[in-house]
Amino acid sequence: MKILPVLLLLFFLTGCHKSEVEPEKVKAIIIDYTVGFVACSGGFTLQMENDGLYRAPTLPKPYDDISKLKLPASVYIRYKTPTGSCSQTVGLIDVTAIRPQ
Repeated sequence: MKILPVLLLLFFLTGCHKSEVEPEKVKAIIIDYTVGFVACSGGFTLQMENDGLYRAPTLPKPYDDISKLKLPASVYIRYKTPTGSCSQTVGLIDVTAIRPQ
């Protein structure tokens, strides 16, 4: 009977772990904000370190309010490819996490 708790503990420690690996943090600079007049065209312009320009329609808090944001702003971001109707737009990203540099 003493081995049963040990086996259960080992099972729970080595069991299925379904969480995804978080994407790597990337250095970026928020350059500006543009208002889009057609679908998928407005948002924040980000200069990635050694990787070119991208556009994010929205940013997580506290960087979501353009009136309080002092540009250019150096940040670290995590991002992914967008889903939905704008997923085919070249250079568009969804920023999932953001923090100051």
